[in-house]
Amino acid sequence: MGRLAQQNPPDDFTAPIELTSGDETRLAETRSAFGQAWRSRKEASRTLAGSTCVSQPGAHAESVPQADVEALQQANPAPPRDGSEQNGWWKKFPLLRRMEQRDIMFGFAVVWLLIVFVIAVVVAFSLRVTPNDGPTADARTAHPALALPNETLSVSPTMVPSYAPTMPPTTSLEAFVVSILPDATGWTIKNDQNSPQAKAFDFVVEDSALSTYPAWRIIQRFALATFYYATGGDGWKENDDWLKYESHECEWFHQNKDRSPCGQVSGVHAQDGGRYEHLWLRDNGILGSLPAELFLLTALKTIDLDMSPTSNHGDALIVSNEIPTEIGLCSSLESLSLVHFKLRTVPSEILQLNSLRLLNLSGNLLPTSVLPELLSLGSLTALNLSQNWLTQLPTSFGQLSRLETLDMSSNRFSTQVLTSVVAQLTSLKVLSLHSSGLLSTMPSELGLMSSLEKLLLNDNELTGTIPNELWSLVKAGNLSILHMENNQFFGEVPDEVCTIVANSSIFDCNDLLCGCDCLCIVPLLPASTVGMIRSYPTSPQARAFQWVNADPYLHDYPDWRIQQRFALATFYLATGGDHWSVNRGWMEYGIHECQWHSGESYTSSFHSFTTNHSNSCDHNLDDPYGDDDGMYRHFWLQDDQLIGRLPPELFLLTSLQSINLRFGEGSPLQSLPSELGLCTDLESISFSGLKINVLPQQMNQLTSLRHLSLKNNRLTTDAMFDGIMAAPLSLGLKTLDLSHNIIHRFSSVLGQFPKLENLDMSSNIIRSRIPPEVGHMHSLRQLWAHDNFLMGIPSEIGALTSLEQLLLDNNQIEGTIPMELESLVAGGALTTLRLDVNKFSGHVPEELCTLGTANFTFDCGESLCGCSCVCT
Repeated sequence: MGRLAQQNPPDDFTAPIELTSGDETRLAETRSAFGQAWRSRKEASRTLAGSTCVSQPGAHAESVPQADVEALQQANPAPPRDGSEQNGWWKKFPLLRRMEQRDIMFGFAVVWLLIVFVIAVVVAFSLRVTPNDGPTADARTAHPALALPNETLSVSPTMVPSYAPTMPPTTSLEAFVVSILPDATGWTIKNDQNSPQAKAFDFVVEDSALSTYPAWRIIQRFALATFYYATGGDGWKENDDWLKYESHECEWFHQNKDRSPCGQVSGVHAQDGGRYEHLWLRDNGILGSLPAELFLLTALKTIDLDMSPTSNHGDALIVSNEIPTEIGLCSSLESLSLVHFKLRTVPSEILQLNSLRLLNLSGNLLPTSVLPELLSLGSLTALNLSQNWLTQLPTSFGQLSRLETLDMSSNRFSTQVLTSVVAQLTSLKVLSLHSSGLLSTMPSELGLMSSLEKLLLNDNELTGTIPNELWSLVKAGNLSILHMENNQFFGEVPDEVCTIVANSSIFDCNDLLCGCDCLCIVPLLPASTVGMIRSYPTSPQARAFQWVNADPYLHDYPDWRIQQRFALATFYLATGGDHWSVNRGWMEYGIHECQWHSGESYTSSFHSFTTNHSNSCDHNLDDPYGDDDGMYRHFWLQDDQLIGRLPPELFLLTSLQSINLRFGEGSPLQSLPSELGLCTDLESISFSGLKINVLPQQMNQLTSLRHLSLKNNRLTTDAMFDGIMAAPLSLGLKTLDLSHNIIHRFSSVLGQFPKLENLDMSSNIIRSRIPPEVGHMHSLRQLWAHDNFLMGIPSEIGALTSLEQLLLDNNQIEGTIPMELESLVAGGALTTLRLDVNKFSGHVPEELCTLGTANFTFDCGESLCGCSCVCT
């Protein structure tokens, strides 16, 4: 820093910063005393010389009476003339022999005063020299203005600046700036050139208008500049005019558009006004640590800050922070908000803020141990300690008798009960303790809080009935906002309370707590669904519950329709309904759920199974909202944008007769909900792309099921057949599609499906022979098992006299083609046979050739020949 190099001071410059103000005073007094003593001695010498030299030749002095001369000689007797060493030692020196006695005495006095002066200077200098164990000097020590004492960064009084109101005319600008700053700040400026303090010092002394500022404005601009550099001012969201010399600091960016941050008396930024009082920079992207120098702004009344890093800060990370102890200097502070500063402690000096009214330390890491000091701030009217690490409510609220707003929500009161201690705060108007793990019942003492206007106790573990004393506060007209949802209350909300708080209160709507516009619809829901709603407020179930409760037509619906709308809303939210290709009408109030978009009629993979329905519900079109009409019967959605888990609440639609769902890529692995067994009227199920890997035992309850398609999932042999595909389900099933799974063997259980007509096992990883039990499937018309690793065909296949299609291509089957297949063709049933891409050998039975090349395929080669394939 070039401007900090040694400068030649003016002729009258006395380097005042080398000595403290006390040292300078003592030095001036010493110099004055020395001058006065010297002048007195000089006058006395002149008088004495005039009286003793009157008889000398050439003297023009007036004659002195002889009597006076004799008297003077008696007062100053001549030295003895006996030649003794003791009394005549001065005669040995010729110069001294020529001096009169009075001159010698005067010389002694001068020497003595010089010694005193030297001692005073040495002592003063020793007080200013930095000890050997102090900080090492750097380039800034070359400047006399920065030769500061070894001071530590301690609490006040070292941070209290001692400055003159105006700049001495003989002092350099840099020296004057340092002289009005605290010693601790000066030490930092001198020893750390990259510190915010040093950068702020550079900013201040480079101001061309510096000499026109009073000392308090220099300190004010320095404090704000230090705060700017310490909190990443260049990365703030807004920093207009900050550190611009041409702008008054009261015009630098702040967030209150209606007020100036500075106090004003007469005129804009008058000489006695313009002191910074309000630091408004909430949500402005500050990041860093609060510098102690910020609290040199002793006129501050408001500090409103939050730590909110922006992309401008890069990867900067603040692990923890602290409030400087110098905050105690700001005795005028009325409002202090330090949000998300990751504070872990609070200095005791905060108790010196006797004017503090609002304290917001939310979003920090404060433990319970800070409460005693904070609860001693008797001047507080608002206290926000939400989102900290508090684990216990205080046993006493101490001196907070004036408190009107208390927010201790989102803490960690994991085992703490809501005690009657809150009733001590009789002046409280707002109490927020939501999301804090509170247990036990609500104390009746809450009724003593007659001034309470807003009470937030939602998302806790509170139990029991809501005390009548609380309802009395509502009836009295004060308490108008009341949130108690997501607890475990029971009872009924009084009707008169509902009228008062109709639009400003939320309760749990369940079979235990009812009232107001909150119908008890929870009895219509399974216990598992209720638990999900209470435990996970953002779950599809909870959101569907809220949607149903908010329906303005809810009171007009029968129970089954409320249940039906809830089930469909849950499915919509669980499968990303907002992103479906078509979601017309879904979750719109005033539109019957039977008119919400559904898939078109569909045809299964097997041509023998075709289902065509005109709409989703069976209802009277003339009266679509009748009590007996509008039940959901058919649910079809084949949309590539269906992603997510199949919610069990879908099967609250117990009137379903068919369901056909095809999910897109990206759905998680899942098991088919056991609640499927509730839909006993189901005749057709098609679940494709859901990545199902487990089937519930409750499927055996679907005695009406005739068509089951589970293609394109993650089913294995064990998951599919072991104890699941048993009677009574197997007795009535006609169509079974298990293609595109990971089934590895052809299970013999299939022989227990006497009415099965269509079986698709293609595109699996089956590495076994077709079991002989297949011969028991006398109703089988289509058997598709292509694209596997099948190794053989049993002779029992000849018993399938109804078989029309047999697709076994692309396998590993060896040996000759079974003659039983020839009999099936001869019988007229088997019309399509595909055996190509296998390892057959021998001759093709001639009867099979009658099917033609379009319906009968095989590998023509050296090992297998026949039909149009000539055997060599």
